[in-house]
Amino acid sequence: MLRTWTVCLIGALALTCSVRAQDVIVAPEKVAQLKRVEPLSADKLDIFVNAGAISTSQRDLLLKHIDAQGHLNLPDRYLGAEPAPAPLESRPAPVEAAPVAAPAATGGVLGWIVEDDKRWRDSLDRGRIEHFKARVAAFRSCGVSERSEIRRELAEGGGEAVLAIASFYTDPVDIGLKLSLWRAVAKRSNPHAVGYIAETHKMLMRETNAILVPYDKDAGYAVFRRKHGREAPYQVGYTSRELREIILDLEACIAHCSGVRAATYLMDLYAARYEVDAAPMRDDDRDRKRMVFACGGNSDHFDQDEPGTWSSVLQPFERLMIADRLAPHLQARDKDTRKIAANGMMIALDVHKKIKDFLVDEAHEDWNEFERWFNVQRGKLTGR
Repeated sequence: MLRTWTVCLIGALALTCSVRAQDVIVAPEKVAQLKRVEPLSADKLDIFVNAGAISTSQRDLLLKHIDAQGHLNLPDRYLGAEPAPAPLESRPAPVEAAPVAAPAATGGVLGWIVEDDKRWRDSLDRGRIEHFKARVAAFRSCGVSERSEIRRELAEGGGEAVLAIASFYTDPVDIGLKLSLWRAVAKRSNPHAVGYIAETHKMLMRETNAILVPYDKDAGYAVFRRKHGREAPYQVGYTSRELREIILDLEACIAHCSGVRAATYLMDLYAARYEVDAAPMRDDDRDRKRMVFACGGNSDHFDQDEPGTWSSVLQPFERLMIADRLAPHLQARDKDTRKIAANGMMIALDVHKKIKDFLVDEAHEDWNEFERWFNVQRGKLTGR
């Protein structure tokens, strides 16, 4: 239990103190953060002392005002304003983010993605990219109405807007800005955005993995401190519940950029999420719907009983590549993983929902029968 608190909270607090009439002063917002993770104890406070997050005098003061239930009741006379933390040494941020790395294969689905991404980047207008970079750079400091205007402009900006967004706000402290911008371009006409949104998603998963605890949406609190540049804010804090929502919003953005990339990334992500018995953010109903969207299904209205839900707007060659990527997951140990893959394949192959039981419950038990069925469906898509 002590280790859990260590992982969740070290670095989450940067308590500062000054001397006023021999009293130790603690910033009120930091006290509020401590109270969020009650019950507190001497052992927990010692962890923060050892990590350099609080001083020994602060520890002694706080300990005196923790009651038997572990609640902190610090008198107002010990509260004081916290000075703005000094920014870290400025380091240049990446000029342009890279899409999700794929194997250097020249054939197959991943090979096609690599080659298609290169063709797409080479086709973009560099002048338009620079224009959108200026708009994205201004997004931090402008007001609400201008931010709305920038997002509308980016939404119509195509691939140039995607590359501009990818170049900015790569620091975790700016995740709120980044998410707002990705939402603007997350749509079916921007399938190449998936790799860049996925980079943001993977970064946030790495930064927050310690407090994403199964069955506990309120496991802790994390503070991100600026790593690049000197812009305010220098640090921001999020509860684990808030971070979960941001991560899931990024996954929704990926799903709405329908195509081979979206279906491939999300299916691999879901397979990892569901392969263990307990994992944070498990919700097979939500993830099955998002797989439908990623495969070109109706993202505005999902109804399992409507035929329109089970068809794709993607081109046949894309649907075939999606089916090829999803098929191996029908052999997964976890049934929820098989359900998600089956939903995607039903959209990609445009087959009736009655086939779902076969894909989920029977295919992995009689793989030869599945392969015969799959080859027939492939022939329908390719016209052979």
